[in-house]
This record gives sequence, C-alpha cells and structure tokens, in this order.
Amino acid sequence: MDWKAEWIWGEGEPSPRNAWRCFRKTFTVDAGTWDEAQIAITADSRYVLWVNGRLVGRGPARSWPFAQMYDTYDIGPLLNRAGFNVIAVLVQHYGVSTFSYIRGRGGLLAQIEVASSGESVQTIATDSTWKTSLHLAHDPRGPRLSQQLGFTERYDARLWDPNWTTAAYDDSGWDESQVVGPIGTPPWISVIPRDIPPLAEETFRPASLRSVSRVRPVPWLTTIDVRALFYPESANHANWMAHSGYLVTIVRVSEAAPAVLGFPSALASVFGPVTINGIRHELEEFHGTDPERYLDVELHTGDNWLVFDVTAWDHGNGFHFGIDTDASFELVSPLPNVAGSSPFVAIGPFPVTAEWSADATRLSGVPKLANEYVEIFNKAANIASNADLEQFGELVQPVPLSLVSNGNVFASCVWVRSREEMTAPESLERLASDPTTPVQIPRCQGFDTEIVVDFGKILSGYLEFEVDAAEGVVLDFYGFEFLHEGERQDTFRVDNTLRYTCRQGKQRYISTVRRGLRYVMITVRGRCF
Repeated sequence: MDWKAEWIWGEGEPSPRNAWRCFRKTFTVDAGTWDEAQIAITADSRYVLWVNGRLVGRGPARSWPFAQMYDTYDIGPLLNRAGFNVIAVLVQHYGVSTFSYIRGRGGLLAQIEVASSGESVQTIATDSTWKTSLHLAHDPRGPRLSQQLGFTERYDARLWDPNWTTAAYDDSGWDESQVVGPIGTPPWISVIPRDIPPLAEETFRPASLRSVSRVRPVPWLTTIDVRALFYPESANHANWMAHSGYLVTIVRVSEAAPAVLGFPSALASVFGPVTINGIRHELEEFHGTDPERYLDVELHTGDNWLVFDVTAWDHGNGFHFGIDTDASFELVSPLPNVAGSSPFVAIGPFPVTAEWSADATRLSGVPKLANEYVEIFNKAANIASNADLEQFGELVQPVPLSLVSNGNVFASCVWVRSREEMTAPESLERLASDPTTPVQIPRCQGFDTEIVVDFGKILSGYLEFEVDAAEGVVLDFYGFEFLHEGERQDTFRVDNTLRYTCRQGKQRYISTVRRGLRYVMITVRGRCF
C-alpha cells in the first residue's frame, strides 16, 4: 500500500474514556475509468465500516500499537458509478488498556484506491476534509464489561439518525477532522496488513423460548469505577490494584421508611462495611449469598449520610450499589455546585502497603493501610455531617459523573423486587419457531416484562433485533451461558449487557460490541405499549 492517508481524530482529549466517534467522507467516481476499488482501514481502538449504508466489516485484529494491523476490503460492488458515495466509520476508542489492547490514542486511518487494470486512478484518503461527530446515541458513562474487555453498550436511539451511514444524510453540521499525523506518528510507528483471516459472521436465531416473567424492578442502581477514581493512571494497564478510602453520599428522603441497600456484585475485590448516619454496619449484618449482599436499614426523614468503605483489591469490577425503598428519595452530593460531579464524593486514596502475589488469598485479604493513616482512616468512617467531612480537607474529592454509570443493567437483571413466571402466549412462542412473523410482548401493567431465549449453544458475536415500540421504551439485554431448572449462573465480574432506548416506531439495531452467550434475558422496561 502506497499510503497517502493521515491519522485523523476529533477535537478534545486525545484518548477519551469510552468514546464513540463517527467519520464520513462523500465522493464521486468517474463511471468509465475504473473496474475495481478497495479500502485499507484501521483504527484505535475498534472500527465498524459502512459503504453507502452497507455494513462491510469490523476490526482491526489484535495488534501492538507500534505495529498496528489494518484490514483491506473489496468495495467495488458497493460503489455507485453515477452519483455520490459515502464511506462511514464508527470508531470506538476505549481510553483504557485491556487484556487485548494497549492504550494508545484515538485515531482513524483509511485509504480508498479506485483502479483500472490494477493502476490507481483515484485515491481518497483520511485527511482534514473528512467530517466527524461524536456518536450522540452512545452513553460514555457505561461501565466496563470487565477488566479484560472494554465497555458495555448503552444506546439511546432517540438521539441519533440511523441513516448517518448513507449518502443522503446531511453532515453539514459535523466538524472537520483533526489531522494527528502521517504514517509513523506515535503510538502507531508502523502499520502492517492483518496476518490472520477475519472472523466469519453467520446469522443465528433463538432455538427456543425458555420463560416469560413479570418483574418488579429495584428503583435505583449504579456502578462506580473506584479504581479509575483513586488511580487515574491505572487506565494504562490491566493489573490488580489495591486501594483504600471511602465513598460518601447523602440520601434525602421525603419521609422515614425502611430500605434495602444492595450490593449485587459484592465480590471480595470491591466491598466493605457501611456507616449510616454515624452508625457502622459490619459485614456480619448483611444478608444474601455471596456475591450478592444486602443490608436492611431505616432511613429517617431528610438527609441520611452513607459512608462506604472501599478498601479492596480491585481489578476493574466497579462498586455496584443500589437502593430499594417505597419512599421518594434523591441522592445529593455533600459537595454541591461542583460542575460535572455526581452525588458521590470520595475520601482518599489512603496509602496502602500491598505487593503483587501469585497467592490467590490476595483477593480475600484486605490491603494493609500504612500505619500513620490508620487513625484518620478510622475517624473518616464516622462522617455524618458537612462539619465532619470538612476535617479531611484535601483527601475529599468529588466523584465525576463520567465514573458513575447512568443505571446498572446487570444489577437490574440480577436483583429484582419480585419475579413471577407467566404462561407464554402462543404468539410469543413464534419468537423461535417463526422468526419472520412479528410477536407481541405481553403487557404487564406496573411491571417490567422479562423474556429468556435460548440459542441452543454458546456463541460469540453481535446481537441484532428489530422492534416496533413507543418512544422511550427501554430494552435491556443480558447474556449468560448456563441455565438449569430455572437456576441461572450469573456473570459476576462480567457485565454482559446492552441497554437500548427506543425511538418511536419500527427500528433495527446491530450491536457494535462483541459478546459471548447462550441465553439472552430481554427485559422490556418503561412506558411501553
């Protein structure tokens, strides 16, 4: 490849956390001067490529940033010989290192060669004339899938035009791309062709419908990336880390009421005692079976101070937390009026003395706090007012919204108030037996509707679905691998979920995040039907 393309990206942070950025290039070709066309493409971290609205491929293959692999596709049959053509690319940049990706920076590199008898007659290459926009349907606050992988998928179809990959789409409001540099620009010292064939893609449909249930959800759930908060530099590696500190929030309730504080993924790596209004609750007071732990409490009218001990070994699982109560409540930050902050603040990190060990007991033991910080650490556990919080000065920091997920889909599927299995309507049985005929999801007034489908074997790929729904209906997808006599083996430490918020009417979606599963739990939430 005689590269003329330059690496491009958008304005802003070079390596943003969990960013989806779109690129478009519109062009024409002379109908009489060519007989073949191909595109060479790569991106940091992942890309999805369309030509004139047709999905062409995904990549790149796993590679070192200093020897970035690129893919080549024959796109001649997809080009219009008369009129406009458009290349559309979605780049998913992780902004963190995973087990299969070393953090670089956001970038796209692509070059189209239109040729006649092997001789190039036209070259279209990435440069500043390519248009770009953040993908507004994507929620960058989605939590990590796991430390080994990137991020979960959160997609709001109300916020994005699905026709953006077609030539008819108007991209006049998009920005011009920013040139990062030519071939050889760090961290991509060189680019090399893919050295293994791409994975084949084949359509599989559900083999059977396993259950239909009506469920009553827990009203509020979230995930907080404590590791990234205390040690931002940990985005550059995927190792276990030890941290010590507290998360603090205020739960403001309209009237006194019982509540359940839930920790639906309370693995030993991120979980500790809780202090409520100055009263400490040790782990022995919690109920539930590991790794699900729950605490029954009484919230009084007005402000309730919650302090969570998050001293732990952390591999990126996140701090999963929820509140279940019938009372009207809101979470309020102890540090109001801080731009971009969440309802949580942190105290810490406190220094710990922890060394890497091959001994698995490191996961159950608590990292040891440096001796000179033990007294102040114990004192911080008893915070129950702003005056208490002020004593800790620079140790107090707001938790940014970017590290607090907007909901917790995994926990919403695992922890519910009630689940009642129903007899499946005959029409819904066609979901597996007759995939060409639409089925209607049963109405459950005051409940969410949960469906479990079985693909018959473990698969790895991308979820695809069509739905006709009212605006604002939420579809949650949760993939897992084992189900026996109604007992599900949940994927703790792997947030194998997708949340899709519907626009009005008929719509189709193909997931952009690869996942493995055999079963899919589909939960219909919100204002439906």
